[in-house]
Amino acid sequence: MEPSGEIHVPKLYFDADVIIAGSASSTGAGHALLRACGSTLLVGITSETAYDEAERNLSKKIPRALDDFRSLMGTAVAVVADPTEDQMDSCRGWASPDDLPHLAVAVHQKCDYLVTFNTRHYFPTTDAPTIIRPANLLMHIRGSLSLMRQSRG
Repeated sequence: MEPSGEIHVPKLYFDADVIIAGSASSTGAGHALLRACGSTLLVGITSETAYDEAERNLSKKIPRALDDFRSLMGTAVAVVADPTEDQMDSCRGWASPDDLPHLAVAVHQKCDYLVTFNTRHYFPTTDAPTIIRPANLLMHIRGSLSLMRQSRG
């Protein structure tokens, strides 16, 4: 719980790969996290670039998933502006060049987690969000909920 007594709702930045997987499969961890954001249990965001990349790849490779993608994006994830050069400069060296814009958005939007399958592309400092795979984050959340239940009873 937060010092004020309010519960902190984790804020997640979704990389395009997780959005694609979560839209294409209703049984994966990415889908579960996106649905949790749609239920306001978590806060989800992504960048304009990640959104466009996910939509483009789904259109080419898995067009049957486009309806789920649009539904999830409409209810679960806020699309925010791509980072400015100054924002990217403040994070330079923390990610591979192609992934730096994602990290910069996550940092400047004050995300707790950057959810991606490409964790090896990131090497942030302690000032950055936790870089995590969807299944690992889901296990972490489940573990936290279990600890909360144990502490109550």
